[in-house]
Amino acid sequence: FIYTAGKSCRAESRALMNAHNNGVILIAAAGNSRQKLFKFPASYMPVVSVSALTADRVWWSGSEENNQIELAAPGSQVLSTIPDGRVGPLTGTSMAAPHVSGAAALVWMLHPQCSNRQVREALATTAADLGMAGRDTKHGFGLVQALKAHMYLAQNGCPPHLPNPPDCAPDEAAFELRMRTDAWVEADNTRWELLDKVTNTRRLTRTNLFNSQDYSVNQCIPRSTYKFTMSEDFTDGLNPNDAINAGFYEVTYNGLMVAEGGPRKFISESSCFNVDGT
Repeated sequence: FIYTAGKSCRAESRALMNAHNNGVILIAAAGNSRQKLFKFPASYMPVVSVSALTADRVWWSGSEENNQIELAAPGSQVLSTIPDGRVGPLTGTSMAAPHVSGAAALVWMLHPQCSNRQVREALATTAADLGMAGRDTKHGFGLVQALKAHMYLAQNGCPPHLPNPPDCAPDEAAFELRMRTDAWVEADNTRWELLDKVTNTRRLTRTNLFNSQDYSVNQCIPRSTYKFTMSEDFTDGLNPNDAINAGFYEVTYNGLMVAEGGPRKFISESSCFNVDGT
């Protein structure tokens, strides 16, 4: 994707989750507003958000800066097609995203046995760290490196999904929730629940989530139809106005992404799903 928009859309989010669940690697330009904002589709959880670098591996100051940035790539004065059948230099994250797309395609071509999630993880693991040590809000995991990712997969094989799903019984499925709360310090600001719609019973729940907590659940639950609800007291979701400290969440069921959210406003939002992820 090379377009960007300032607002998220639940229908678009669901469509991208379906594409992700069907084995597509989704890559998008982070945006060029020179501000700390979330742009979409780059800031959806199934999508790799890409920022731009200059020829000197310096973060291009026109890029968005937020905690959804995953990879960086050359994006300054890149030769591209322009109107009237000409070729000329262009700058922006829309120039950087195709570099990551090309790297992903090349690595996946060489390792077709790996899933889209495994290729994405290999690209992140082998990126050249830039800026602050570790993942940061300008470069993500760093500069994409196709050769390093290829060598990593050649030596180590396809990486396991982390965290490893539990060993569930035949009549169970793995439920996984990964989230980070926003930076508000008021207790019980954020809470979630998982409702079994067949028996109308609350299967899992957690309250009292606040102050930038990293939180995860990884366990087996009976195969059924479920409703997952994330609620927030201050009507602003997980604080999407704070691009550095905003929260996020991602839910997978039986290995499929069935709910995601974070940088959008909500009081309460729900997703229903069954064992095949629909």
